[in-house]
Amino acid sequence: MEDYLYCKNLHEPIINVTKPEGKDENEWMLLNRKTVAMIRKFIDRSLFEYASNFTNAYELWSKLESMIQKKSPRNKAHLVRRLVKLVYKDSQNMIEHLNNFKGLVNKVTKAEMTIDNELQALLLLSSLPES
Repeated sequence: MEDYLYCKNLHEPIINVTKPEGKDENEWMLLNRKTVAMIRKFIDRSLFEYASNFTNAYELWSKLESMIQKKSPRNKAHLVRRLVKLVYKDSQNMIEHLNNFKGLVNKVTKAEMTIDNELQALLLLSSLPES
């Protein structure tokens, strides 16, 4: 997400607490709102309720970072539960399903848990329909 904000030149509001010197106030407010909107567009639905009240990109980014980077047993259990319960739906595109699976595996890895290749393969196969 951070890389995407840099590519779209929306990164300043997440790295600056206040308006940089020399930046127009209206221009800064617009950039800040665009950044908030872009972050909300891409965050997981489970985090949206926390993001909906923020209008300052720096504060929103800080809050999401603190929530996502927590490596508590509760958060780890939540990630593992989501990975184990992931199921391919007939109406879903296979690429989308694979991206969801890989995204969850990456989140589990960031939470300092290890899932070896064999277990990943078994979890992926178990998420697919029998036929």
